[in-house]
Amino acid sequence: MQKLKSQNENLRKTLRNTLRWIKNSRFPVKNLSPSLPAEPPGQPSVDSEISDSECGECEKLKENNFVLVEINRKILAEYRAVKAERDVLLSKSHNFKASRGFGYLTSKDDDIELMTLVDALPVEERTTVGEEAKAREKREWFMGVGIMIASVLFLVIGLYAVCFSEMMPYTGIGVLDWLKEDWYYSCLVPALVPLYFIFMLWQWTSTQYFRYA
Repeated sequence: MQKLKSQNENLRKTLRNTLRWIKNSRFPVKNLSPSLPAEPPGQPSVDSEISDSECGECEKLKENNFVLVEINRKILAEYRAVKAERDVLLSKSHNFKASRGFGYLTSKDDDIELMTLVDALPVEERTTVGEEAKAREKREWFMGVGIMIASVLFLVIGLYAVCFSEMMPYTGIGVLDWLKEDWYYSCLVPALVPLYFIFMLWQWTSTQYFRYA
């Protein structure tokens, strides 16, 4: 009896965590089934209305636990309907570990087993979504690298163009003569390229990580 009560409380906490996680995610979910309004501060939890009766019957607690599991599964199904699992998989590919409070609990032989959103998907669905997520991640990396290379080329060409256009008219010497005379100036641009590239890589990687935070 005590074990069933503990499972019931854990399922309620997990349901609240699931709703809170979805609410704070970048993919808002509408028309949840069933609808669970937000909990006012200092008020009893909404899901406590499902069953808090002191009936003392184990069958009632088992039924309530089953209902909580099914509600959580329906909510996650709605969440997957907006294809948020793609970004969950992408975040997993970035070596993010799912918080224990951000999974959901499922009943298995009267035990509670924690599953992440990705692990909760059926095998065939997980395989299909995983392939799409990997392809999407590959496209993002190619696009990011291409943008960085184009930006570096733009920086180098732009800086040299500015140097030549600003300095050459006043010196009255040719390009080769100018490079021989003040060669150290021409080294400034290549010296700045690695720093610029590292800065862009750090910024882009940070953006990718914060996207799944």
